[in-house]
Amino acid sequence: LRALKDASRAAGVSLNDTFVALIADSVGRYHDVHGVACDRLRVHMPVNVRNGRTATLAGNQFVPARISLRVPARNQASGLGRVSDQIEQLRSEPGLPHINAVSAAVHRTGVAMTRLIIGGMMKGVDVLASNVPGPNFPLYLAGVQVNDFIAFGPPAGAAINVTLFSYRTNVYLGVTTDAAAISDRDGFLACLDASIEHLVGDVS
Repeated sequence: LRALKDASRAAGVSLNDTFVALIADSVGRYHDVHGVACDRLRVHMPVNVRNGRTATLAGNQFVPARISLRVPARNQASGLGRVSDQIEQLRSEPGLPHINAVSAAVHRTGVAMTRLIIGGMMKGVDVLASNVPGPNFPLYLAGVQVNDFIAFGPPAGAAINVTLFSYRTNVYLGVTTDAAAISDRDGFLACLDASIEHLVGDVS
């Protein structure tokens, strides 16, 4: 966790920006290995819409949002800033606060229509990315301390789901892939490892 925070601080971006940039770099590397061009990535991610007016309200204030992310060249240091700029543009989208209301209206049309509309939207997504801040203190189950905490999310129509979960001083990445889209899972994980090493190496 400290390594990712240091990388984010060095680039002047948030930890979430670094996480998304890490995914983009990994997918870019994977395509490079297989000799396929990849200049854009359709990423579905939760966006915090808490503002000054809702700052005192309890509970999470996230909405699902999709971004067509320009995949930076294999230069993580400069790529972080470009990814951060694109995410900031997404956060300033005026329609974001109304997504939950629209979703609720869609659900009222019934299961069949909801699956058609929401399911159709998810088919156009390459990656689901979720950053979940976990507890910075130890958890126990039946009196035994939990050493590792990994969260796995379903692809839900996307090629990849990467879920970042921080627990105590560590970060865990739960990676779920669709075998039809990612035929070389070990190769993708190797690309993810390379991206992490490259990112941490920029600030070490």
